[in-house]
Amino acid sequence: MKFASQSRYVLCILCIVGLLSACTLPKVPSPAVVDLPREQIEALQARGDRLGAAQAYLDVASRYRPPLRQQLELDAIDVLVYPEITEVTEPWIVRTLADIDVRTLDREARARLLLYRAELALYRGYPEWALQRLPLGLDDVAAPWQLKIGATQIKALKQLHRHVETVAAYQALDRWQPNHEALAQHHQALWTWLQSLDKPTLESAAQQAGSSTAAGWLELALLAHSRPRPSMGEQLIHQWRMRYPAHPAEAEYVALLRKQWAEAPVLVQSVGQNIALLLPVSGRLDAAGNAILEGITAAYYELPEAQRPTLKVYDTAAQGSDIETLYQQAVEEGAGLVIGPLERPAVQWLAEQPGLPVPTLALNRAQDGRAVSNLYQFALNPEEEAIHVAERAAAQGYRNAVALVSQDALGERLLSAFAQRFREQGGRLSAIQQYAPQETDLTGPVVIALGMADSLERYRQLRGSDLQPRADIEMIFVVGGPAQVRLLYPQLRFHRAHHLPVLATSQVYSGIPDSASNADLNGLAFVEIPWLIEELGLRQDLRSGSDFTATAAYNLPRLFALGFDAMRLSGELARLHQQRRPFEGLTGRLQVDLQGVVHRQLSWAKFSGGRVRPIDAPDVEPRLMEDAAGGALEDDTATTPSPD
Repeated sequence: MKFASQSRYVLCILCIVGLLSACTLPKVPSPAVVDLPREQIEALQARGDRLGAAQAYLDVASRYRPPLRQQLELDAIDVLVYPEITEVTEPWIVRTLADIDVRTLDREARARLLLYRAELALYRGYPEWALQRLPLGLDDVAAPWQLKIGATQIKALKQLHRHVETVAAYQALDRWQPNHEALAQHHQALWTWLQSLDKPTLESAAQQAGSSTAAGWLELALLAHSRPRPSMGEQLIHQWRMRYPAHPAEAEYVALLRKQWAEAPVLVQSVGQNIALLLPVSGRLDAAGNAILEGITAAYYELPEAQRPTLKVYDTAAQGSDIETLYQQAVEEGAGLVIGPLERPAVQWLAEQPGLPVPTLALNRAQDGRAVSNLYQFALNPEEEAIHVAERAAAQGYRNAVALVSQDALGERLLSAFAQRFREQGGRLSAIQQYAPQETDLTGPVVIALGMADSLERYRQLRGSDLQPRADIEMIFVVGGPAQVRLLYPQLRFHRAHHLPVLATSQVYSGIPDSASNADLNGLAFVEIPWLIEELGLRQDLRSGSDFTATAAYNLPRLFALGFDAMRLSGELARLHQQRRPFEGLTGRLQVDLQGVVHRQLSWAKFSGGRVRPIDAPDVEPRLMEDAAGGALEDDTATTPSPD
């Protein structure tokens, strides 16, 4: 009895100790029993509320201790990083990274942390930094994270134009694909990217390829740029197969290559032996016409000699000529395709016809947007650029803008296009100020646009006081040529608007590199064709050498690019029209809509050090990437997965 009594006493004491322990030490459950509001998170993500979904993860994380807390915080960051980082999600990512105690993370969690830091660096325009810090080669990390790490590596390599390494990075992800369908989608992404590269880039990369698999992908993509006769095509495929037996592209992409050849036959076969060029090579627009002609000629000589059609120029500015007569003459003389005209009235005449007898790629745009059989319209439309500016401003969260616009017909057109699209996006133009293009003192328009005074005289009276731009302005839209904006932009900075983003169309850049003159525009952002942004690396060979500087195209490079793209598009028009596939051109990423209008997706640039640079490139090389996530975003032993 005594022994039983003592046992009950000990058991009672142990129970009390257990209860006290439960009260004083928080329970750390396994991830399987975390009380996550999954339905709420999924609903928030479904309607695009990534901040709400991330906050739900963080609310749950605050109730647990490490390492579970850090796992949930990483889940919150994942929601903010994918599908892409934005100006809204970036500060949340930084704050959450700063809260994570890296000492409690296991190997896989540390790899995730480095992945998110690399994505943040990539977003900020530091692809080299992101690449160096990515946790590559960790075979014990789960497949979903391997796929995300690999995708980030691929993005960084693409930004750095390291094409051979990009193919190798795609290859490395093959073994992590969860099933055959995912592997097929992965190969399709690789093929689509390879198709976007131009022929010289593919040739150079194929020569440098370190593995037969990478070389096989590159050479097959190179074959897609050719348009051989059927018998020759089969011979090329046979030779490729002999060089690369059992290649992963063999089963599907050889068949796809045959299909592409069938759908886009040799240019000579698709448009006949003659192409008529309706261009103003004399008169008022002769410089523009000749720059376009030089672009067409450059693309023409990149065709294999056996595939070159006959080109014939019809001068639309010749005395006594009219578009109806010239067009009919070109068709009667055997033209299978027409490129041009350039003049808007002539394009308008084409657009008013019930249909055209041969495919015609006009180099301007008519007012009427209706579809006309065989008519395609390809223009460097400045209004389209102004719409791009409005869309970027809205995407960056700017809702209140002012506009400083040249007082001329082009200025009015650009202002109208910007204002309409900006209002459609929820923006408001709180002030519009015009200036005379020939004016050299732009103080008045600037101080009035910024709301510093209602007139220049009033500004002079108040000049002794502490005048500031009106507080509600979030951005400035500027319209003008290089000479005007070099006067205007410094005035904006002088009058304390240096903190406001200034956006413009390509009108602000002549297209001729001039770092001394353009230094006055440092910081100004503008929309531009990718060919004129050197760091994008797009066919810079076409602008090199003294031969180019001696041509009309040197002074009008955008029109040279228009002609080059027009020639390359000419054999693809019907297919692009039907399939709505993009076409990578010097003038942008091109797509043909149902009305036959070619639309351009443009690039964004800024002046930095007087040079034109991609918009996301840093102004200077960073000594450290300062960030709340552990101070500077520098790798250290605390955050780098150990090799075990």
